[in-house]
Amino acid sequence: MSATIQVGQYKKLSQREIARMLGRSPSTISRELRETESLLAIRPMKLKRLPVNAV
Repeated sequence: MSATIQVGQYKKLSQREIARMLGRSPSTISRELRETESLLAIRPMKLKRLPVNAV
């Protein structure tokens, strides 16, 4: 996810406002956010499966 999208989220801007600011389609912003959410959801799942003594 681009730092600009993160700043927009921090400022509580809508996806449309972020898209307008970046000159992109709102669907592009939505897709980028979905992809990032799915990546963040996968990482903890992988960590949970590691044996305790492996760390």
